[in-house]
Amino acid sequence: MDPSAGILFPIGASGYPPVVKRGTPACPGCAAPPVRETVGEVAVREGRFRLDRCLACGVVSLEPPPSDAVLAAAYDEAYYGPGHERFVTWVERAAVRLALRRARHVARRVAPPARVLDVGCGRGEVLRALVRRGYACSGTERDGRSAERARRESGADVRAGDLAEHRFPDGHFDSVMIWHVLEHLRDPEETLREVRRVLRPGGTLLVECPNVQSWQARLGGSGWFHYDPPRHLHNFGVSSLRRLGERCGFATRAVSTLSLLQGPFPMYQSLLNRFLAPRDALYDTLRRAPSARAIPLPAKATSFLALPILGPLSLLLEALATAAGRGGAARLEFERR
Repeated sequence: MDPSAGILFPIGASGYPPVVKRGTPACPGCAAPPVRETVGEVAVREGRFRLDRCLACGVVSLEPPPSDAVLAAAYDEAYYGPGHERFVTWVERAAVRLALRRARHVARRVAPPARVLDVGCGRGEVLRALVRRGYACSGTERDGRSAERARRESGADVRAGDLAEHRFPDGHFDSVMIWHVLEHLRDPEETLREVRRVLRPGGTLLVECPNVQSWQARLGGSGWFHYDPPRHLHNFGVSSLRRLGERCGFATRAVSTLSLLQGPFPMYQSLLNRFLAPRDALYDTLRRAPSARAIPLPAKATSFLALPILGPLSLLLEALATAAGRGGAARLEFERR
């Protein structure tokens, strides 16, 4: 540790002194040499991770960064759910309906037959909706099995691997979506610069990720639902996401922190995580993963019994947070300069 760190930068509420991380990559939010403050720790089955916040821009990153082997294990079949259905049926249907709102965002900005790219397209439900509207759609997914499933279900050109591997032509796309993907990437800046290359001048980039500047992050502390090690490597806020996009050659056109999918429930689960173990007990109970069977019955029961009290409170807090620009998701619309 730099001996002057405690003098130059005040010690945070966590009690950990700021640390100068020499010899490590620059901060993904501001590209500055990393000077970070540890704000908490999270223990999961893959190990124990510190949450280190950049004192220049507020991005919170995992320390130590997980290895490739740890990440590969974290994205197993259990993560995606049997048949790529992650939740029990009624929750799954509601989540898909809310996810399809993304197709409306695209339709309001470009008309078919515009070319649209979805980076990290998941199951391809949004691409399927856009294909049906007459758009020419492409997508990427991290592995071959996921890409094949999304290709089959959407009818779009979905490719496996990182975006840069596929060498789409310069200025090929009219609109690009990156929805809850940047936080999963080791080098978000590299991906955004590649997006700029394949997006036409004046084209639209829609980005959304969890908002580390949100009230739910502040209230949840290290129990914030969206601190999801080892998968969420870097946690952005509105200001750091805007800064990253503009550094990569985009102009900010619109900002929102409203999300029906990433707002009320994550607020509720984050509040539960303050006093209930294991972490994310309700979320895992609603998932179709085998690990849900290991959650103790008292934790499951408490998660549901708290709903009459914490449910309305969560809705109220998230509504107030969104009105204050501190909702659970940071969604920015950029234009390619």
